[in-house]
Amino acid sequence: MSAVQASPDFNQQPQRAEDNELELLLRVEMERPEELVKRIKEATQGWRERVRQARAKHDKALKEAKKKGTLLPDAMKKVEKEVQKLQDKKMKEIDNLEAQSVKQVSRH
Repeated sequence: MSAVQASPDFNQQPQRAEDNELELLLRVEMERPEELVKRIKEATQGWRERVRQARAKHDKALKEAKKKGTLLPDAMKKVEKEVQKLQDKKMKEIDNLEAQSVKQVSRH
């Protein structure tokens, strides 16, 4: 029980049951839909940011390869186009998951 009391996310104290003094009860309230939607949006924004960071890291590696001359200009354009396709696909997946999750929360 002390772990529950010490948790910063769970700020309720257990209450004694009316019919049994030795029994402790915790009343758990459902999260409001607005809070769930906000958490969903924050999570999906984090995913988008990680995709962008991966893209930036990849772009940096491409620039270094171009500088060293290990990558031909035609190959570089092809690689950039493929990376853009992958990024667009991943962003679309994230958008779809976000929309689906928000819709599901709104239904309940």
